[in-house]
Amino acid sequence: MTAVTSPFARFGFDVRYSDLVEEAQRRVADGRHACYELLYVEDGNAPLGFASHVQQTHPGDVFVIPPDAAHRHGDPARRRTWSLQFRADAVDSDIRRALMRLAQPDPAEPQSIVPEDGRPRWEQRFRFLRNELARAEPEESLVRALVRSIFRETVRLADAPCDKRDRDTLVGDVFRFIDARYRYPIGLDDVARAVGMSAAYLTNLMSRRTGRTVHQWITDRRITAAKYLLVAGDLSIGRIAREAGFGDASQFARSFKKATEQTPRLWRAL
Repeated sequence: MTAVTSPFARFGFDVRYSDLVEEAQRRVADGRHACYELLYVEDGNAPLGFASHVQQTHPGDVFVIPPDAAHRHGDPARRRTWSLQFRADAVDSDIRRALMRLAQPDPAEPQSIVPEDGRPRWEQRFRFLRNELARAEPEESLVRALVRSIFRETVRLADAPCDKRDRDTLVGDVFRFIDARYRYPIGLDDVARAVGMSAAYLTNLMSRRTGRTVHQWITDRRITAAKYLLVAGDLSIGRIAREAGFGDASQFARSFKKATEQTPRLWRAL
């Protein structure tokens, strides 16, 4: 009988899937292994524990974890995650150095973030890889091509301008644009173009850094302007709505009451 060789022993890497249904009753043990690990969050929202802190994860997050780094995958009942474990000598030399640079034992944030429109392609590659490795005789060229494409895309996303740019500076640029343009009809796409980022990346970034969406920040700035105009003069409600950037008085009234639990007229009278 021919002995079955594990994918890790044969190729130097293996892929695992933490599934909400298959593993809902199992908690992943603390991780500490002798190989590198690329962790891709497909779906769900659950913490990922490292040596000194717990990192909240989101769909599209990519972490590269070096050997012997203490980490905990958390609760698989709250997240779907792909884990690609690999030896350094199994990686092509032209991207090995970049991956080693990305690997952090205690990362403060994901090393790469896959844009929303690219996630189906990532999930497809992982599934193809898992299915191929499960065959009795995996096609080596296909296996290595799939792994190579995942590694190259990880490095490309990490080195993209949007990831090299200081994220706190980018958040500041968002606020400055909103402050300058809130009186006009603007939305997420306008802000993203103004700061040179994709709408998906900017949405993820603002959610992580501020806990709020770009749309919420635009509305908040308009409400702040409206509050000042309500008490600073005798402009009509319709004029204030236009000056503060709302489409009409009805939209203004709805937004104002949702934010303050009071109507604009009652706020003015207080």
